[in-house]
Amino acid sequence: MRATVRQCVVLVDGPGNALPEMLREFPRFGVNEFLLLTAQEPQPPAEALAAKLPRPARIAWCRYPAGASAGAALFHARDLLHDRFLWSEGTAPLAGNLGDLLAASARGDTFRFPGVAVLERRLVPSPPPGWPDTAAPAALPNTQRRGNTLIRRPALFLDRDGVINVDHGYVGTRDRFEWVDGAREAIRFATQAGWHVFIVTNQSGVARGKYTEADVRTLLDWIADEARAAGGTIDDDRYCPFHEDAVIDAYRRGSDWRKPAPGMLLDLIRAWDLTPARCIMIGDQATDMVAAERAGISGHLFRGGNLLEFVRPVLNQFSR
Repeated sequence: MRATVRQCVVLVDGPGNALPEMLREFPRFGVNEFLLLTAQEPQPPAEALAAKLPRPARIAWCRYPAGASAGAALFHARDLLHDRFLWSEGTAPLAGNLGDLLAASARGDTFRFPGVAVLERRLVPSPPPGWPDTAAPAALPNTQRRGNTLIRRPALFLDRDGVINVDHGYVGTRDRFEWVDGAREAIRFATQAGWHVFIVTNQSGVARGKYTEADVRTLLDWIADEARAAGGTIDDDRYCPFHEDAVIDAYRRGSDWRKPAPGMLLDLIRAWDLTPARCIMIGDQATDMVAAERAGISGHLFRGGNLLEFVRPVLNQFSR
């Protein structure tokens, strides 16, 4: 399986007023670097754009000669491209599931999405000798521009142990991780239905010395990559490593992020500009339900079985 695509190259051929909203879509799928191509004066500043994103990202502008075609603009920026990157023509948010495109690309399959494609730097065409930068080298994938539309998605919050993976007790590494039946399919279903998907998980195993925060981060990143390979996505996550009975001094304290406190949920609601009334929490413990209630969102207790079979009617009923 190919590596996850981390860079998106965007052709900004008009005013960048829609850029902040459009760029918010891509970090949901693991993209953390943006190269913005424009023939105009770059605006707004890259730092201002990055500050509006819910996840850390690197943003850079690249100005190309006025009058250049899309293909020539991309060739002009060739030295800044990753080996594989997303190409987005225009500044409109995506109305479909970008996960389908990235999952197909990871498998090495061909998949087209209107306005977006996965390209490889080695295949960026070079103009014939003597052609000016403004000449079109060769056609890029046929794309279709969309109108600017701000997407406000509902959000699905998932506990981790006991919901996404079987709770074997203090799961901190991949060798002890076992997917719950239907978990990847549930994440894909929610993504395709237009939902944000977030993980919120207590990880007292850090405080108890079972594993480290680096282990938690590595495992959460792997879970997200596996979900994207299946055509879904984990937009973001929060975890709480603290516990009042910790054996490691640095983690021995209470925290408003540890469920049943709502801190993790509230932080995601703030970062992603969510409406609590349009959010759902699925967990396997009473503490998950209390945290949901305190955050002002609907809680649903998962008692085991197939997660897709549990999630599908909950989301379908919510959408009515």
